[in-house]
Amino acid sequence: MFKKIIIFTSLFIFILLPTSFANKSLSENAEMFIERYDKQSVQQEKINNTLITNIDKRPYFFPQNLKITALGDSLTKGVGDETDNSGYVGLIEDNLENEIDIDNFGISGYRSDQLLKLIKEPDTQNSLKEADLVLMTIGANDMMKVFKRDFSHLKVEPFFNELNDFKKRLTNIFKEIHAINSDAKIYLIGFYDPFSEYFPEIEELSYISSSWSTETNKVTDQFEYAYYIYTNPLFKGDVANYLSDDNFHPNNKGYTKIANEALRHISKEVDDFYDTK
Repeated sequence: MFKKIIIFTSLFIFILLPTSFANKSLSENAEMFIERYDKQSVQQEKINNTLITNIDKRPYFFPQNLKITALGDSLTKGVGDETDNSGYVGLIEDNLENEIDIDNFGISGYRSDQLLKLIKEPDTQNSLKEADLVLMTIGANDMMKVFKRDFSHLKVEPFFNELNDFKKRLTNIFKEIHAINSDAKIYLIGFYDPFSEYFPEIEELSYISSSWSTETNKVTDQFEYAYYIYTNPLFKGDVANYLSDDNFHPNNKGYTKIANEALRHISKEVDDFYDTK
């Protein structure tokens, strides 16, 4: 029997600002950023059994008759994908020659506390129990909640407080999913940093982004069935090229990078399964 796999993706963004800012240009940038962030869209369909990625041109094999549950926020829904193909979920579906059944529960604006409630819903649990793969993103809106509330006087402490609360919820998300599907492997795909394009004045941004990623990885390492995948390097130095017009969500190029990175990591699980047959 094919070992069930969960891909857990998460986009996390963390910011360090000096102690606060009331600078007019920064404040105006924040207002523009929030306005674009609040405009969101889109969804999916199709299939094939090998995928040649744009990253390394390598084919990946997956077993037939996959059942996939997609959970999370606007990234799972595919917001920003100008092809209207559900982002990384649609890209994975399009490029696998399998008979695939996908339940997509991606909801724009969802935070980790809302995802915990969604996981407890009967429809979601039924889908998770049957899933071979679960695709997930969560975390960006936890950070945006603080950013939108405090953008005119941002300080470090509220973000660290949110990080600590998020880590607790993330721990519970891992446990809840494992309780529903104990055979599953969880892949937590890390964040990229869209804020650096809007706020290049914040010199500490790269350091804090890597620190946030490190803390998230520490939570993941507590569970033998969970794995963290770094995605920030995929967009490094050219973030704008991979973001949609809202400067927050990935465009199709960005989603392709994420899909390829996810497939590269989960392919080892599939290869290991067939090597033991």
